[in-house]
Amino acid sequence: MTKALVMSLEAPLQAWGEQGRFVDRPTNREPTKSGVAGLLCCCLGVTQEQSAQELAVLATLEFGVRIDRPGRVVHDYQTIGVSTGYRMANGKIKEENKEYNKSYLCDARFIAVWRGDEAHIGRLAKALRSPVFTPFLGRRGCSPSTPLLAGVIDSPSLRHTVSTFPQKPVRAGWVQPESVWCVTDHVGDTFGGFVQTRNDVAVNFLHRQYVSRSVLIYRSSPPVAEGRKKDEAAAVQEKKQSRMWWAKARQERLEYDDYKCVVCQSREHSQVHHTSYLGRENNEILRTLCSTCHQIVSHTEQMRGMGGKRIDPLSPLWFDFICSARLAEARKSRSHENY
Repeated sequence: MTKALVMSLEAPLQAWGEQGRFVDRPTNREPTKSGVAGLLCCCLGVTQEQSAQELAVLATLEFGVRIDRPGRVVHDYQTIGVSTGYRMANGKIKEENKEYNKSYLCDARFIAVWRGDEAHIGRLAKALRSPVFTPFLGRRGCSPSTPLLAGVIDSPSLRHTVSTFPQKPVRAGWVQPESVWCVTDHVGDTFGGFVQTRNDVAVNFLHRQYVSRSVLIYRSSPPVAEGRKKDEAAAVQEKKQSRMWWAKARQERLEYDDYKCVVCQSREHSQVHHTSYLGRENNEILRTLCSTCHQIVSHTEQMRGMGGKRIDPLSPLWFDFICSARLAEARKSRSHENY
C-alpha cells in the first residue's frame, strides 16, 4: 500500500513565505510545499546546486497540511549594517544599511503529510531521524520544538490521512477545537471544500524557480490521541494531589510549632520553610519561620548560590547567623529612626 510520511511542525516561531519581495517578508498562515521541501533537503544534505534533482522527486509526491493550532502572526523590524555595513555572500563588506519587515507565526502547530512510493517515504523518514544539516521551520533560527518525524503509516488517500491522523490534546484549561483547517493537493473531488492556486512548488532553489499547484481547503474533525490525553489528565491529577499534600503538610508543621517561628518565637506572619526539596513534604524537612526570618534565610540562599542546598534554621550555625542578621537589621532601623 502507498505510504505517508507525517511530520510534526511545532515551534515558538516559524515562517512560511510565498509572496516575499525584497525587504518585506510576510508569512503564510500554514506551511508551504516549497518550505517543507527545503526542510527535507536540509535533512537529506542536498545543497542548492543539487536541489533540482531532489525537488523533481518531491514533486511526484502528494502533499498536505493540517492546521492543529493556527498561532498568531507577529511582526519584526530588523536593521542590518547600521554602522559597519554587512557581509555579502562573496565575503565582501558592503557599506550600506538594510531594513527588513519580517512576519512570523507564534506558537503554531501543524502536521505535514507526504504521500507516495514506499521507497521514497522510507528515505525521507531516515533523513528526518538523522538530518545532515540543521533543519529550520521556514527561516534560520526557527528551530522545531518537537521531533519532526511523527510517523510513517499506510495511506489509502491523502485526504483520509490528513483528516484522521490523531492530533495532540491541548493544554489543560484550553478548549480542544471541534474541527481544524486542512490544505492538501487537489487530487480528487472538492466535496466540503474549495479550490485555490498556490505558487509554492519549488523547481530549483539556486535560481528560485517555482510553479503553481491547485490546493483543496476544507475542515475536518481529527481524533485526539487518547494515550496522550490520558497522560495529560494524569499529570493534572498528580499536580492537584501534590498541592493537597503540601497544604496538609504545611498545616501540620504550623500546628507542630504552635505557629511560632523556630528562631525568634514570633507568631507574626507565620510561614513554612523547606530544608530540602527531595521527596514529599513532611515535618522532618519543614520549619516554621516568621516573615522576617524567612526573608533572611531566602536572601542568604540566593546570594550564596546554594541551589539545592537549603538552610536548616535549627542548625546551631545557621540559628546564630539568623539571630545576628536580625540584630544587625534592628540596629540599622534604629539608626535611621534617630537620624
